[in-house]
Amino acid sequence: MGWRQCRPSLNRQQRGAVAIMAAPLMIMMVGITALAVDIGRIMVVRNELQNAADAAALAGAARFGSYIQPDWSAATAAAQVAITRSRSERTALTSGTIEAGFWPVTGAGPMRPYNSAPTVALPGENPAVRVTITRADGVNGGPMQLFFAPILGVFAQNVSASAVSVVSTPGFASEGTLFPMVLNKCMFDQFWANGAPLDSNQKIRIGSAYHYDNCSAGQWTSLDLFSQSARVAKSLLVDGNHAELNILDDTFIQSGTETSIYAAVQQLVDAHGGQLDVLMPVVDSADLSHSGPVPIVAFAPFRITAAVGGSGKYIEGSFIPNFKAQGTSGGQGGGGAFFGATTPAILAK
Repeated sequence: MGWRQCRPSLNRQQRGAVAIMAAPLMIMMVGITALAVDIGRIMVVRNELQNAADAAALAGAARFGSYIQPDWSAATAAAQVAITRSRSERTALTSGTIEAGFWPVTGAGPMRPYNSAPTVALPGENPAVRVTITRADGVNGGPMQLFFAPILGVFAQNVSASAVSVVSTPGFASEGTLFPMVLNKCMFDQFWANGAPLDSNQKIRIGSAYHYDNCSAGQWTSLDLFSQSARVAKSLLVDGNHAELNILDDTFIQSGTETSIYAAVQQLVDAHGGQLDVLMPVVDSADLSHSGPVPIVAFAPFRITAAVGGSGKYIEGSFIPNFKAQGTSGGQGGGGAFFGATTPAILAK
């Protein structure tokens, strides 16, 4: 009987204890909900700003025009226009911080301003555009307004994102990007200086090392070390190379004149309206007349306007000072010497 009389009193005490514990638990649950919902929204907004910064940086770097003397004004203007084409939470963005200069290949920063001496890229640097987009007081619609966090006394959150885009000399060529002929580096020592051909109107004839001086010679290559024949080199004219090549990788030099290939090249020139722009590996060789592997030191573009077989056996054309080489990147080493080719604008950070 005594036990039954004490039970209601004990239940009331337990209910009071639960009520006391429930209050802080509810506050904690509300806080967790606020964090989950608002942090998720912050991440969404940050992704919007990141996409906008990426697009603006890429648009800016794509307008450099020249690798040696980039058009900084055009790059900055293009980046600003790209910012205004993006939105965050359905509101158009209006501004961002745009910096132009030289970015280290290592990606470690900081960016060197383009107007600091020297005003050209140093070894280990690439022309770059960095864009930072922020939502804060008075900028791009203000900070992000939070839904649940005000319960905890937090009403708004500044959000920002940054991106760096560069153009580089090619250090890597993907499958299908290379023409199966190598150029000798000493050819550029004769016809190239300060990032451009010495004479932009000069027609250059590249012939086999069997018939031309070594520094006016090119030689057919199978672009790998396993398929070494004229038939393979000829098939590459149509199908493109099937190897991914980096600077310092070996390419195989074909021996012989391979007269029949020149006619195939002329057919391609005719099919492209009288000129064919190609990307070739550059090697540094004292003698291109012997078969064997030779390391690639750079990639260079060449505009072929004629290919002559028979007794001539040469390709005629000119160097291209500013050529966006599709399918290339800076590679692990950040690219080779600049012989006219640059990568498309790529994100570095």
